[in-house]
Amino acid sequence: MESLRNFFRVPPKPDLAVKFRQLKKIMEEHNRWFLAYSGGLDSSLLLSFAAFETFIRITPVFVDHELVPSGERQRAKRFVDLLRGCLDSKDKIDALLTVDVSVLDVPEVKNNSRSRCYFCKLMIMNKILDIAKSEGGLVCDGTLTTDNALHRPGIKALKELRIRSPLSECGITKGDSIVFGNVLVEQTGFEWMRFESCLATRLPYDFPITVDLLKGLDTVERIVKREVRGPVRARYHPEYKMVRLEIAVEEFGIFLRTDLANRLVDEVRSLGFSRVVLDLEGYREED
Repeated sequence: MESLRNFFRVPPKPDLAVKFRQLKKIMEEHNRWFLAYSGGLDSSLLLSFAAFETFIRITPVFVDHELVPSGERQRAKRFVDLLRGCLDSKDKIDALLTVDVSVLDVPEVKNNSRSRCYFCKLMIMNKILDIAKSEGGLVCDGTLTTDNALHRPGIKALKELRIRSPLSECGITKGDSIVFGNVLVEQTGFEWMRFESCLATRLPYDFPITVDLLKGLDTVERIVKREVRGPVRARYHPEYKMVRLEIAVEEFGIFLRTDLANRLVDEVRSLGFSRVVLDLEGYREED
């Protein structure tokens, strides 16, 4: 992990050095933080920076719920454990704290409304705020400055609850995060660093979410993820009870080289879907 440490101290881009100096200043304004940690790239960037470049104490909090793809909790724990193992003092980063909530208890989430992210984020962040208040800590998340230009209803909830987004505050972009991700994968060998998103994005807006439907789509994605390295999305089309599979175009050959197609068809039918089709346009980041 020495190269990861050097990434922060000698960044590959001059503007990153400026951003990291500002990030250090922001984080060291307080000595006790609680990070809403998804196990994804952006929050891993913030956690890694806090570990290597600050003197604060930070607790990564993973909030698990029905919309989280399977394996994400384990992935988050693996990275936190890896990071803690590289530190001289484990007091800087606490072990991953996991909390379970039921976001489908919220009608706007259950009905997959266009504002679901706002209500989901409210529930998650209020849970973390309750934990942080007991220790006088502040809550932060891994929102990037480029996220503000996208359709992200959850950002409204962050602002209302006064959650800090240090990466956004110092101008760190998705491009910066990807540069970090390349170094991270190279140093750790973690091929699991994918761009994941909540399972509700697999369904059309205003279509009611059920746990069984989410589990079915998650199972389809899990089968394909064993064979490909890039992102996988199993989009549901209720009018046909059909699953439309999105993977990177360069991964299409996997269906010719293996028996994945036959296994996938059998699994999809056993889960109650009518068919599975491959989207020839490939994966598109539209979550």
